[in-house]
Amino acid sequence: MSLCRFAPTRLSSMIVWLGLALASSASAAAPEAGKRGEARERFDRGLTLFNQGDNQGALAEFQRAYQLTGNVTVLYNIARVQAAVGEPVAALETLEQLLAAPGELPAARMAQLQALKQEQQQRVGTLTIRSSVAQGARVE
Repeated sequence: MSLCRFAPTRLSSMIVWLGLALASSASAAAPEAGKRGEARERFDRGLTLFNQGDNQGALAEFQRAYQLTGNVTVLYNIARVQAAVGEPVAALETLEQLLAAPGELPAARMAQLQALKQEQQQRVGTLTIRSSVAQGARVE
């Protein structure tokens, strides 16, 4: 008889525990869904700005979208915009970051990435300066 008396209590406590667990996972998923939604909006806004010629605005939107998601497609778009605004060193750094962890980029996108990298490498050079002055030399 004691089992019958405690069974409803155990069942109700298990239901409460299960409800709390589900509510906890649902509340944890809500911020993630909010982040994805914001990232999608920022990505779309970035594309619009890029197509309108506002590269700096597009870059800011893509960078925020990447902060929210870490999506490799967004990272590729960041590199494209950096190249478009004449920042080949930044574009190369972003492309290297992307190549280090390309995720599941399709082969066609990887080919575009390599072409963009080669194009940006042609815009970056090395300068070596030699001086007979041991200390106190200035380059202006």
